Amino acid sequence: MDASSPPGPDPGQAGHGTVADRLRRTAPGLAPAERRVARALLRGYPLTGLEPLTVVAEQSAASAPTVLRLVAKLGFAGYPDFQRSLRAELAQRWTAPLDVLPRESATGLVGTVSEAIRSSVAEDLDRLGADPDVEAAAALVADERHAVWAVGGRFSSVLAEYLHLHLQLLRSRVYRVPGDPGGRHAALLDVARRDVVIAFDYRRYQHDTVEFGALAVAQGARLVLFTDKFVSPLAGDATMVITTNTQTPSPFAVFSPALAAVELLLVSVVDRLGSAPRARMQRYDAFSTEVSAARTRDPDRAREPNHDPDQRAADPDHHPDSDPDPTARTTPSRSSR
Repeated sequence: MDASSPPGPDPGQAGHGTVADRLRRTAPGLAPAERRVARALLRGYPLTGLEPLTVVAEQSAASAPTVLRLVAKLGFAGYPDFQRSLRAELAQRWTAPLDVLPRESATGLVGTVSEAIRSSVAEDLDRLGADPDVEAAAALVADERHAVWAVGGRFSSVLAEYLHLHLQLLRSRVYRVPGDPGGRHAALLDVARRDVVIAFDYRRYQHDTVEFGALAVAQGARLVLFTDKFVSPLAGDATMVITTNTQTPSPFAVFSPALAAVELLLVSVVDRLGSAPRARMQRYDAFSTEVSAARTRDPDRAREPNHDPDQRAADPDHHPDSDPDPTARTTPSRSSR
């Protein structure tokens, strides 16, 4: 699941961020063998980094000295120091909501959480404003040669839906991946090479979201990942990773900074598209106006038995098989895209 985000000491509070943050920041300057180690560490994050040095080297098809060079570039004094940091992160990652739920009413909790949300949104927006992954993601999403798929978990699906609804107004071929297993498998039938999958996956990470993202990448899609600072297991497969803070004294994850990051991506897409979506948005407004006008002209039409789904179901002359399937367009075929 992606519902909880209890507070605790920040293992990256020394100013370098989490190990995952360091890996992403240093990636552009790494040698090819070091990049293989970084990808292996992110793909099995953080457990791979807790393996013995020789095992990490074997899993990344690199040498032990290469792993140590990477660890040094990340700012650690040595491999034991590197693993201590990962263990501290792991302790936070596995904390559950019940571990921090107040046993009694907590005086001042609302004010404390409100301030934490405010500062997190401000800090994340400042950081993401200069993050090249945000601009790179906006460039991909603004390019209509790439179909876009949005997928989220039990709670983060709200973010996926918010992004999907707005992108639909700006460009064509934007799809929402269903939450049920069958719907996700059907969507994978249509995810193609060069498509863009935008996945939302926050601690405690959701298996089917990770599975969908990994399979989509295996089919040639590019993955944009929205996650928390401890990073989803999908980070190793992602082309771009956009992290936000989800931690407050609340026992639940706070998605306000994540929503702000989605807004930032949308604004960046609008900036890149310029006036291109104008005709599409005008058509949308025209459809809305025409439907409203039709209802105003014939207010009794909606009350007629044949226009009431419940009345039609009770009508002996009505054949349910003639009704359109409301789920028929959940996952479009490739030909309709």
